[in-house]
Amino acid sequence: MKILRAFQPPKALGGAPRLDTEELRALKQRLVRQRVLHLALDPVERGILHLCCRLNLQAKSSALISALSSIFRKASLWLSPSFRTKAMLAGRPLAVAGERAARLMGNRSASSWAEDEGYVLLLGVNALNGG
Repeated sequence: MKILRAFQPPKALGGAPRLDTEELRALKQRLVRQRVLHLALDPVERGILHLCCRLNLQAKSSALISALSSIFRKASLWLSPSFRTKAMLAGRPLAVAGERAARLMGNRSASSWAEDEGYVLLLGVNALNGG
């Protein structure tokens, strides 16, 4: 993926990464266009991506570099897979939360819900379709 390769630190600059705001904007635009920006990134990561797109930043901070690498890693998970994989990624946290809530209410058979692929897929499809 061109966007992910562009963030690799160039050897000529002593390993200091370059931030190309156009590529950051392209990444954000692809996430928005595929309707996975809010699913792929948490609010803090979305804020970092938004600020880096708006400002011309030089990545000298190790915290900023690690945050951007985390953002690129998460974005690559959501931009390249099939719809089924996206649904499984979106449905797994929902299944775990539902399992935890059902167990707290006394449902002992809920312990297998997070491993049930059909249930996870159903929750993920509903989440991706805005349900």
